[in-house]
Amino acid sequence: MLIAALLAGLLQAGAGPDFPAAPAWEPAHAGLMAKAPGAPGYGVQFTTPSGRLVFTNLHFDPASRDAKMELYRIQGPVGLGPYRLGVELGFHAKEPTQGSVHPSWFDNFFYIIRTEEGSPAKAAGLEPDKYGGRYSKVAIEGVDGSNFGWDLGALIWHITNRPVIEVNTIKRPVMFGGPSRKTVRVTLRKLETPVDPADGTFAPGGVDPASIKAWLTHDLMWRDLLILRSRTPRLAPLAVDLPTGRRWLVSAPTDPTAEGPGKGQRTLEVWREDPLAGPYPYGKALADLWLEPREGLGPGRVLRIEGQWYRIQNMTTDPATGRPTACSLGPWKADIPVLLAGASEARELGSIPSPGLRETLEQAANEALLEWKTLALPDALASQDAQATAALVLRIEKGLLALDLDIKGIRSRLDAAARAEADRKAQAELAAKEGRPARATPAPPVESERLADLLDQRKAILMAVLGNAKQSLASLRR
Repeated sequence: MLIAALLAGLLQAGAGPDFPAAPAWEPAHAGLMAKAPGAPGYGVQFTTPSGRLVFTNLHFDPASRDAKMELYRIQGPVGLGPYRLGVELGFHAKEPTQGSVHPSWFDNFFYIIRTEEGSPAKAAGLEPDKYGGRYSKVAIEGVDGSNFGWDLGALIWHITNRPVIEVNTIKRPVMFGGPSRKTVRVTLRKLETPVDPADGTFAPGGVDPASIKAWLTHDLMWRDLLILRSRTPRLAPLAVDLPTGRRWLVSAPTDPTAEGPGKGQRTLEVWREDPLAGPYPYGKALADLWLEPREGLGPGRVLRIEGQWYRIQNMTTDPATGRPTACSLGPWKADIPVLLAGASEARELGSIPSPGLRETLEQAANEALLEWKTLALPDALASQDAQATAALVLRIEKGLLALDLDIKGIRSRLDAAARAEADRKAQAELAAKEGRPARATPAPPVESERLADLLDQRKAILMAVLGNAKQSLASLRR
């Protein structure tokens, strides 16, 4: 994975014989990009001395909001130039020498796995011997005097873009003597017809960041990548009108390559500008980023956008992709009967693993309950008969019992987590002394002492409401 934020600020690459004076790119073929991890269906394709590469799977980190994307090398026919040598090549990485065998057998080198019949390589005598492949006596030290940093992909790209090449070979001794070197000049065969633009595969990046910095620092490339992403049906933006103005929603997977489209946890991106217009830099246009619960978003669920809480009134999504097709949001208002019954407004957050979010919502609920107690409760009690007031008293008493259990459960789980962490640290220190791997660090608790304190505050508010209700009930029964 390539995180663009880590490479921001790099200078543009200088021009060279194989490097464009200014970065150039084009949309990758949709049929080809459907084969990339996560089946994105879009990408920005460009060419470097290392070969044909593509940026795709643009997404945003839920915590930092940094833009991320995947970098892949395009392999197969569409990832090659128009010339063919007719060999399958491999690479042997340097390893320690063994015994009295000549060091050249253990050095870096390329080797021929197989040679096609009737190919230019076959005609030039470039083929494995009886020992085969990596163990053939003849290996390749480079082409046209370069080893390309021992990058097999860069070597193949160079070969397929030259009508004539000089192959630098080395013949290693079997038992005695030293190696001999020979340069073989080969005229390659040019393809008569263009290759299918979707005929290719992908390999993870593996390129020198310096070779792609001209693209990484080019605003127009980032703009085009966002536009291409926004044109794909499963990531198309949905316009909604909020009190702060028109916004655009995009539901995107947190890891585009993990399980394919529509799978896994997702983020709801909120844009101040239409992503189809390609706003850049993203930080100014991306208004908010909401980590969706794994159960998804639906009517009744609450979410926070630009510091304001909303309740989803209507939400429909494409069942195949998870893309929102319609959405209406209303300002969040606390559900007072639910709070009186000891339940939590935060249940509508779903499975979002963030204690900070629940704390914020529970605090807002406490404030709303306090306002209701002061401003609305007196009139409500004055208008109720004894039966309705008795029902209110019973609801609050049951709610207090439920809330008390909830608070005790939170503190009990936090105590258990603290003991487990202390034990883990002790075991990690022991493992370090004994040279053993330590246990993995568990995820932090999704609850907090502050959350328990907020619920304690709610108990106090409910106790005050209960006192008022009981006083009113006593008056009604006289």
